[in-house]
Amino acid sequence: MIVQEKLTPAQQHLWIRVQEEMVSHCYDNVLFLTNALLRSIPEFLEARKLARQAAMAISERTPKNFFVIAQLASKRLVVRAKVAILVQKKQYSRAILVLENFLAITPCDLTANRLMATVAASWNQALLPVALFALETALWKHPSSISLHLDIARVALLCHQNGVSQALERSITAYQEALHVDPYHLEARQGLKNASALLSMHDDLWKKSLTGQEAEGRTTIRL
Repeated sequence: MIVQEKLTPAQQHLWIRVQEEMVSHCYDNVLFLTNALLRSIPEFLEARKLARQAAMAISERTPKNFFVIAQLASKRLVVRAKVAILVQKKQYSRAILVLENFLAITPCDLTANRLMATVAASWNQALLPVALFALETALWKHPSSISLHLDIARVALLCHQNGVSQALERSITAYQEALHVDPYHLEARQGLKNASALLSMHDDLWKKSLTGQEAEGRTTIRL
């Protein structure tokens, strides 16, 4: 995952400007600058999060009428078609830019965020946190979607396998949230059982590692 210290001087300057514009509530400028930043470093999750916050702020103050909703539905169809073509050509970076531009208009759109998650996970393992973030964003408007909770759990497990901290715990939470909606959901119950067992195993290994380090320290002192 990209952190600010790993940015080039030019990228750092751009990132500082993004944060300044966000503090000033200049949300259109935030979207413009983060779009430029994410073209060169699509895995920069913090920039994507700020872009989504700015889009949400704009969306909240934009009136929603039948005409606007109809326009979004039409644009959604176009975006889905474009992304499908780009993915078929393995042009993942362009597909993500198309989705990012659409999410700047409707940040919590379920279809677009699911597509973002799929494209990001298919393109590069480094983008798994981006895939997880996309699903989490969709959850804002669809908190009772069991399929969304299960998708979050699966992607969180993939993140865990790639060394993302706290991802296993997020997977467990997602299964629990799915079971809160449907306590008898079989996949969620089995997933929670497996993820909890995996966490328990990791905790045991961590404790054994600490015990071994303490024993080694005592041996060193005696020597």
